[in-house]
Amino acid sequence: MVTRHPAIVLAVDGERTFASLLDGRHCWFKPEEIRPFRIVSGMNVQCRRAAAADYVPAVVEEVRGNIIQVRYEDEAHELTLIGLLRISRKEP
Repeated sequence: MVTRHPAIVLAVDGERTFASLLDGRHCWFKPEEIRPFRIVSGMNVQCRRAAAADYVPAVVEEVRGNIIQVRYEDEAHELTLIGLLRISRKEP
């Protein structure tokens, strides 16, 4: 299972890319680790509910730029920021 976090590319050095993850961390990545980060309504994501440290499952209900409305498993709704999301996906 691969987890994808939103990030902003800061520099490219040959085969390495340095990025600032929107959760505040900075990392070097290999080219094969970089993918577009697209969020759409109906997508299953993991979200830091109330900006807590842990990620919990949620479904995206609406996307307004960097502001995302999600619905949690207990049916609670929250407006959150894209930097508090991550996507899990299986490798092909």
